[in-house]
Amino acid sequence: MAVPLEYVPSPELMTLCQSQIRLLQQTVTMDWGGLYLTPAPLQTGGETVVTLGEWGTPDSGFTSLPREGADAPEPELFSSALANPLPAKVLAAPQEREQPLVLPLLHQEQVLGLLVTQRYGAAWQEGERRQLELFAQTLAIACLWDLRQFQLRRGWRWERQRYQQAQEQWRDLLHQLKNPLTALRTFGKLLLRRWSGDAKLQSLAEGIEREGQHLQELLERFSEERDTDLSTDWSIEALSGAEPPLLLPQGALSLTPLRWEEILQPILLAEGAIAQEKAITLSCQLDGPLPAVLAHPPSLREVLSNILDNALKYTPSQGTVTLSPCAHPQNPEQWQGLAIADTGYGIPLADQPHIFERRYRGQQAEGDIPGTGLGLAIVQDLMTRMGGELEVISPNPESRNPEWPGSVFRLWLLKARG
Repeated sequence: MAVPLEYVPSPELMTLCQSQIRLLQQTVTMDWGGLYLTPAPLQTGGETVVTLGEWGTPDSGFTSLPREGADAPEPELFSSALANPLPAKVLAAPQEREQPLVLPLLHQEQVLGLLVTQRYGAAWQEGERRQLELFAQTLAIACLWDLRQFQLRRGWRWERQRYQQAQEQWRDLLHQLKNPLTALRTFGKLLLRRWSGDAKLQSLAEGIEREGQHLQELLERFSEERDTDLSTDWSIEALSGAEPPLLLPQGALSLTPLRWEEILQPILLAEGAIAQEKAITLSCQLDGPLPAVLAHPPSLREVLSNILDNALKYTPSQGTVTLSPCAHPQNPEQWQGLAIADTGYGIPLADQPHIFERRYRGQQAEGDIPGTGLGLAIVQDLMTRMGGELEVISPNPESRNPEWPGSVFRLWLLKARG
């Protein structure tokens, strides 16, 4: 592991080095010593090194770690260590009294740095050399841990900067979307005033205004989430457990009694315009009010919108999409169901076990119809959290055209009591 050029030793490492050096001075007599890290693989000419500290005899005092402007050892010492990086071995065995003793700080046969010691007037004994080797091994582990922590923190700083830049870009985009959305809602209101005598055109204008209001609510919620994220004082701990802001409801859902028709009416108005544009027959066969069910209105709206949108997207021109009530196969008294059937492309048997997985599109990914593979995963999650059940059948049993087998999605929710 190469030491980054911008590496700054942590206070914890400095404290450990100081305590270990003091312990070493109590058992091994040294006139001078130094501890150095290599910022990158060194060549014969030598490069700048990170000086963790230098010290003399206990009587001469202890140099604070690290010391600005400390003199690194001669480049030849590093070159010698790199040429023969053997663990726990003295690389520069003294031949003269004043020759320093050099030991590498090794990790997986890679030199992280050097421990250099010198003593005048007495040769190094084998026991002293062995003790210095153990000392170098301990410092190598400590330095390795500190380097990894430094790289981790540096990586988090980069990620935080990138995250904040992305947040700012989202904020700019949201701001740019608000003006055309406001204009769209204004146009919808003007259409409502001018077409008040035409029921068909009025329903279309109401749909424009209603969907514009829905978009504005989503943008406001998204903007609030982004503002909260940007004001957060991110730490490594916070980032590691952070969840991205989501527009879908989170946590436990509050279920209330409601009827399918209450949610379907505005959705069918919007999807009906799409069906008309594609020459698809959209038929709702709900004869009379169905029993109320327990559901979370925004979540059920999201479920029905996704399934209907998929049905229209994957049904060709002149096809049909039909909504009708359906009975639960085991307990019809407790559940109320709704079936959404189409005469579209159908879902291959090989894809059916995976269609509720996030970003899975199967064979449809090879076609020309765009998609993200998220809609059905969202549908299943919301149905489960509402205590409901979801079933898919393909081919559609009512289909009469083998080229367009179609699909049926059946949704069941618990009936509301009383």
